[in-house]
Amino acid sequence: MQTAAAALVAVAGAGPEEPAAPDRFEVSLVGGVPLRGAAARVDIRHEGGAASPTVEVTFSASDNARTWAAHVLAPPQFLQTLKLVVQVSDRTLVPGRASVQTGAPGADVSLASDGSLQLSLLHGRLEGSYVSTADRGGTAPIRFAGPYVVTCSVPASALETNAAVPAAAGDAMGARIVDENFTSVLCKPYATLGGRH
Repeated sequence: MQTAAAALVAVAGAGPEEPAAPDRFEVSLVGGVPLRGAAARVDIRHEGGAASPTVEVTFSASDNARTWAAHVLAPPQFLQTLKLVVQVSDRTLVPGRASVQTGAPGADVSLASDGSLQLSLLHGRLEGSYVSTADRGGTAPIRFAGPYVVTCSVPASALETNAAVPAAAGDAMGARIVDENFTSVLCKPYATLGGRH
């Protein structure tokens, strides 16, 4: 069975690796032309109560022949450190794990079953790399970089009243909505991260 990293190497064309342009997200395959995609997403979701929010980081890039995507369920401390190193798995995601998918547009995707993914947020850009642990041949990491957008969603009652959310997580608070301006008590701490000052 071919590893995800080896599969990407096999389909990548020859060419120099260049830094990602500031206005697009790029995944640089080993020895290939970078794949391009929309800005990465950092989705912060408050369920209510005193619990830490759920944080998901997603990004993808593609060309006419291939697609590469990652989905990270970040550990709680990510919003403070803005850095993480997580294990990649083809199983159900839990905080501190990621999935990496490869494939051709419109075709079945392949999930990487192992490896590690590291990323950081700095100066409005997300940068990082993925390395397969099954590929013991020393293949270079797959690198990715580009802009990101941040969303913060809260229970509707938290945004409507801009009040603190009750401590009981089981409270009936209605549906979550996106706090686009980061004005709620729960989203205000992430206003700078989301580009709002």
